[in-house]
Amino acid sequence: HTRPGPMRATRIDVVVNLWFLLLLTASPSASSSSSTSVLSKEEAFPLVKEQGESIADVYYHIAKQMSKEENGAQGQTLGWLYLLAALEFSPSNSTLLEPVIESYVRSGDVALALAHTKAALSAVVHAEKTGGKFDKKGGTLAQGYLTSIQRNPKAKHLFKDSPKFKAATEGHIPAPKLTLPFSTVIARWDLYDAYTGIDKDVSGDLYGSIIRAYNIFKSGVSAAAANGAKSSDDTQLNHDFYDWQMQPLKATGKYWKGFEDLPIFHRLLRIFRSAAARFLVSCGLSQSDAELKARSRTVVWASVHTGASTHGPHNTEDSMVGGVFYVKVPPQSGSLVFSDP
Repeated sequence: HTRPGPMRATRIDVVVNLWFLLLLTASPSASSSSSTSVLSKEEAFPLVKEQGESIADVYYHIAKQMSKEENGAQGQTLGWLYLLAALEFSPSNSTLLEPVIESYVRSGDVALALAHTKAALSAVVHAEKTGGKFDKKGGTLAQGYLTSIQRNPKAKHLFKDSPKFKAATEGHIPAPKLTLPFSTVIARWDLYDAYTGIDKDVSGDLYGSIIRAYNIFKSGVSAAAANGAKSSDDTQLNHDFYDWQMQPLKATGKYWKGFEDLPIFHRLLRIFRSAAARFLVSCGLSQSDAELKARSRTVVWASVHTGASTHGPHNTEDSMVGGVFYVKVPPQSGSLVFSDP
């Protein structure tokens, strides 16, 4: 997707938005609501029971080939996605399950580790009931991971009996407006209609904090330019601003202090997770699975466009859900453009 096109600005008339990504990969499972009824994977694809292991083997072979060092970062990313696809066809396969969960545990994304753990245990239970095949070692492995996650203080918000579970989201969010221009569903909300009074905090505290951060960042750029560093155009400045925001997040796990100190910033994080859960249910995930995955590691950053800057076409292969919230959009700004993935 791209954002935005050229625009004219003679003062601080800037497009300011917050992007967010939920770093996860998932497949639909059975769910139902007042407007949607979704078949389980077993009902929709009966051959998976007989052919799932064979398909998983094929994907696992591709994953190993793509993950070789000579294929670079892009190849390794694709290899990871093929590994996840293999695990979807064989959820209790210990060869597939262990590296996936260990990777999520190392990265601190306990929500996804728990999601795959539950999927493995569910596959074992289903196989036992129907006389299907399953990896006993994978079942034992998943049970061990579940016990470990239950004891992890950082995972309290993932279990419904914990007060932290509700605190991770904003609660009820209205149904989105959905469109299906191609195979990917696009959802849209007007948060100002959904949450009364939020517009004042967004246009005041949040906008001011983003501009302050951008000016701090630009002062560093100006200092570097004075020492002979190459100057950047408006588009490159926005890219560099993203890198600047990621520095404290990568170093400490927290955002820039100006954002961390804002109640509206944390409220928006909760709203983004609620929106992600509602979106995933619309895509066919069960309510419980969607709520768990919406509590996955979420990365948020601000984007500031001035002059004729653009946000070029790009993919976010390592994420299940991505979104953008517009803080301020002056007249004659460019449009948000989605293209067929």
